[in-house]
Amino acid sequence: MITGFSIILNNEIIYCSNERRYNCFEIVLYLKELLTNINPKNTWRVHKISFDSIQFKRENMIIKHIVLNGNHLFYCIIGDFSEFSVKCFELLKEFQKKVEIYYKLTEIVSESYKKVLFKTITENIVDHLLKEYNCPLDNETFEIDAQYNSFKDNKIIYCGISADGLPIISQLFNNSLLKNLNKKNDKETREIFISNLSSKLATIVINAMIRANSHIKVIHLKDLEENCFKFIFFGELNDYTVDIIGTGNYFQIQNIFKDIITNLSKYEILQNNFTGDLKPYKDLDNYVEEIILITNK
Repeated sequence: MITGFSIILNNEIIYCSNERRYNCFEIVLYLKELLTNINPKNTWRVHKISFDSIQFKRENMIIKHIVLNGNHLFYCIIGDFSEFSVKCFELLKEFQKKVEIYYKLTEIVSESYKKVLFKTITENIVDHLLKEYNCPLDNETFEIDAQYNSFKDNKIIYCGISADGLPIISQLFNNSLLKNLNKKNDKETREIFISNLSSKLATIVINAMIRANSHIKVIHLKDLEENCFKFIFFGELNDYTVDIIGTGNYFQIQNIFKDIITNLSKYEILQNNFTGDLKPYKDLDNYVEEIILITNK
């Protein structure tokens, strides 16, 4: 079942069909901040977000992400439909198409959405689409591996552990993310990048929990330059949040992430609640590195 539509421009939700889902759509705002920091070349596009919410349990948000003259425009649909739903992506495409019959992309970006009629027209479009697609969605079957099985060369690029929004460790396992920065690839640049990345990821997690009562599970990003998907997986381990960035086959990266969580659960300090003191975690970097290096072989 679809529970909401939205259109987001840069740092503003310019249309939301269901105010009860507004806070979930805010996740895209924090994600946009992450992307503009770690991918200033704008070669990545947000594709999908999966999360568990207190009220709706497992949900998915599918997204059409457009970059135009430095502006980020997102068409979004949220609901408890399958993450492999082809019909929902067809609906998202139709949503975008119908809105742009009335308002061209350049008009939306130039703030035509502030006109009184924008909300009325968009609401009429949403009402029509829900009536048209409700039945097909209920009867849809899925080919769950059709979208991802062509991608190989699994790699874990990054792993971080945080507690209460505070990064405890954060490690980068290759320099592929740094090539987007247009900066000298030295030790200082690397350290600043890792610190920024870990804090942005922690911000996404903590705000999803506070604002939307949701635990993000995975964010799917399409890398246009490398023609591949990148996945940001999030998991809970006792008092801690573990996140990784991986690329390759979605299902295999998902299994690798589960193995990483299992191995981390054996580390004694992570079996205890976080007290705010980082000293007991000084050897955790080496343990994480051993796990990832074995995975990346």
